[in-house]
Amino acid sequence: MNKILLAVAATGFVVVGLPMSSFATIIHDGDFSVPNEGAGNTAYVYNPTGTAWTFAGGSGVTALPSYWAEGPAAPPASGQVAFLQGVGADISQLVTVGSAGTYLLSWDTAGRPATPWGQGGNVTYTVSVTPPGTSGGTSTTTGANFYSPVAFTAYSFLVNLAVGSTVVDFDVSSVNPAGTDESAFIDNVSLTPVPEASTIVSGALMLLPLGVSVARIMRKNLVA
Repeated sequence: MNKILLAVAATGFVVVGLPMSSFATIIHDGDFSVPNEGAGNTAYVYNPTGTAWTFAGGSGVTALPSYWAEGPAAPPASGQVAFLQGVGADISQLVTVGSAGTYLLSWDTAGRPATPWGQGGNVTYTVSVTPPGTSGGTSTTTGANFYSPVAFTAYSFLVNLAVGSTVVDFDVSSVNPAGTDESAFIDNVSLTPVPEASTIVSGALMLLPLGVSVARIMRKNLVA
């Protein structure tokens, strides 16, 4: 009987997981792999083009490690991240929302480690999705000590979106000490639709006969 219950429970996990896995992010180049800057200390670029992102102010793409993060920085999946340097640094992307509903915006962030020039400080940036003008508030990064590894932290918030064009924006609002070019890293940006409860229930009902069949087969084997 325990085996039967385990089989049904396993089928239930698959049922619940299927609707979630069928939704993909509508963000392009969320890992900032374009343009490919290669590797090494000079593997970075300000305001790059040819990517889905628009860069403004002191923003760009850098490999890790490079001059932007000296020391044993843990490289991201693509080997590159976006950087926001100083007040007014901004990265944004225009995306197309095909289905109205609730979406989850998520990203990873880290502060730039201190360098001999003193760029390791606090950076506060605003994360917003417009329209409808929803803001996830501000995120503050703190630079680590010189030669420290870069440690990313994951953040996310929910936003209700209508069908049409939407802009995802990361904009530096302040740095500490004031007037400096302290920097933040951004990586793994994703904007993913969140399935409604009715969608999950529908998926469960569709696969319920599978769970029943598995239970019958295992019960027959146990009786035999």
